[in-house]
Amino acid sequence: MQTKSNNFALVALTALFFVMGFITVLNDILIPHLKVIFELNHFESALVQFCFFGAYFVTGGVFGKLLEKIGYPVGIVLGFILTSHWLCFVFIQQLLWLHILYF
Repeated sequence: MQTKSNNFALVALTALFFVMGFITVLNDILIPHLKVIFELNHFESALVQFCFFGAYFVTGGVFGKLLEKIGYPVGIVLGFILTSHWLCFVFIQQLLWLHILYF
């Protein structure tokens, strides 16, 4: 009798959740650098965290209703696809910005 292994799915999901957690923790790493670059005071730098986590509060109800319709597994996949597209957009934007500044 042959059994189906879910090891790949478990490893992939663990890796993806690690990436999402890293994006969340990246705020704490970036805030001191943002304070220097943009000359932010303490209140303005705390506003970065407030807006990041406030977005969960603002969009939580809408996406909760969406998850009821499409299901949790599809919602996870769509969330990771949306995040990857957004990260590609930000990466391309930064490359263009560096090109404008230095070339």
